[in-house]
This record gives sequence, C-alpha cells and structure tokens, in this order.
Amino acid sequence: MSKRRNTKGDQVALKRIKAKGYPVINPVNTGVKISRYLTDSGCTVSDLQEYLGFNHPTSIYRWQNGEAVPRVDNLIALAEFFECTIDDLVCYDMVST
Repeated sequence: MSKRRNTKGDQVALKRIKAKGYPVINPVNTGVKISRYLTDSGCTVSDLQEYLGFNHPTSIYRWQNGEAVPRVDNLIALAEFFECTIDDLVCYDMVST
C-alpha cells in the first residue's frame, strides 16, 4: 500500500484550518444553555433525571454549573427532551493552533 503524498491543495487547506482554529466546547456557556432550556420548558432537574434514567441528579447539576459536559448520547437525549438540536444546546469557542 502506498502512502498518500501531501499536495499543494492539502497544504493550503491545512493553513486555512490552522488560521481558523478548531472548536472546543465551552462547558460554562453550555451549562447556562441547558439551565435556560430546563427553566423555559417548565421542567425540573428531577424530571430530566427521570427522563435520562439517572439514579442521582449530580451529573445534571455538574452540566449546569459548567463542571462537566454531557456525553454525546446524553446530548442527543437532551435535544429530544427540549425539542431542539444539539447545536442549540452546545456552545463552543474557536481555539487557534
């Protein structure tokens, strides 16, 4: 199997990506959004805990406080619960390389 060589196009694309940066989830702002969606929906942390099948609400509080970010499967479930998209829930910052 032969190795793929970098072309001029690859180098241009890499420079563009490096200049633009890459997205990193902002846990604090994401937590604010989750809290806002929860408040706006009229539901409680307990309601969300039950929907997600969690034994304890600790994870939800950690998300709201920006101490943690939901796993992808939980983001999908949150989007379904709040009837929004994952993009509506997640805030991110661009980090330059």
